Amino acid sequence: MIRPHTGVLVLSLGGITSLAFAQPPADKPEKAAAAGGAAPEAALKPSPELDTLYKGYQGNWKCETTFSAGAMGPGSPEMKSTATVKIQKDKDLNGFWYRGDYQVKKTKAFPGMRAGFALGYDAASKTALFMAADSMGGNVNAAATGATGDSVSFVGDGYMNGQKVRMKQTMTRKSDKEVEHSIEVDAGKGFQSFIKDECKK
Repeated sequence: MIRPHTGVLVLSLGGITSLAFAQPPADKPEKAAAAGGAAPEAALKPSPELDTLYKGYQGNWKCETTFSAGAMGPGSPEMKSTATVKIQKDKDLNGFWYRGDYQVKKTKAFPGMRAGFALGYDAASKTALFMAADSMGGNVNAAATGATGDSVSFVGDGYMNGQKVRMKQTMTRKSDKEVEHSIEVDAGKGFQSFIKDECKK
């Protein structure tokens, strides 16, 4: 059984209110040269694979969310709720990341939660990247190889309720207006179903 945890780390399709960190403006090449420094190389650009992988997930989504039996602790029943997800390319980070905000509605059985996430791509290793943090103190850092614009499965390490776990998050694009997302958690006994989101625009 997965240990009780009300904070869900979701791509979900998952806020980090802002993933942008303030950076001082870069000097213009001529200014740097005048100061005796070498002119900087041309600015890096996001890999085209970034949009190939994530552009289809961009937008506002409404989800039917199911927490698997046992997800909230041994013997806990299956629970259903609704969630909203917003995914957009983050211009503040020069377009290198898609940023997401995920929020599960509060119910009598669930206190509600919010999570933020970032989706990226490392061209050198041809690896899709995923980072998330939630309003219950949980976090995850995961990666995927062999991802496509229709399906990607991130696997990595995270923390839930103070416990280190392995997490697998799978996003499947069924159509332009329908996406499925699921989370599996390994707390030492192999991956077990934790949550499933069925989302529509």
